Amino acid sequence: MSCSSSPHLNLAALCVAFICSAAMAASPPPPAASPRPAQNPRYELIDVGSLGGLVTTAKHVNDFGEVIGTANTADNLSMHAYLWRDGQLEDLGTLGGNSSQGIKINNRGQAVGNNFNFNTHNFSSAFLYRNGQTQILPFDIAYAVNLQNQVVG
Repeated sequence: MSCSSSPHLNLAALCVAFICSAAMAASPPPPAASPRPAQNPRYELIDVGSLGGLVTTAKHVNDFGEVIGTANTADNLSMHAYLWRDGQLEDLGTLGGNSSQGIKINNRGQAVGNNFNFNTHNFSSAFLYRNGQTQILPFDIAYAVNLQNQVVG
């Protein structure tokens, strides 16, 4: 269902990103003679908030619950990459473009994404965010970053 498909639903409530983390309850192995039914996973839904716009999407979550994604800004005309950790949503900006998107985050909290400028020749550049700093990378699109700080683009 898209966020605009029903006039009866609260758009602000529908258009936020929720993070689901499944955790299986630890239990001893069942006895061989008595099979047990599979346990259902438990989920925790977390509202990561917004950057003031109607749409926030989560793209990737690491093993520590840190989330990288994209959210509309208050004017709903551009989108910015964001990092969510420890209950705080951080706008990663655009580094000179008018929009950006967050793509992947590793277990060190290093994230990659892409900047876009749709007003001038659809300019695109990849970026790496680490230790509170964002740097432009020497290629157009980033897909992932590993624990050795190697970026695929």
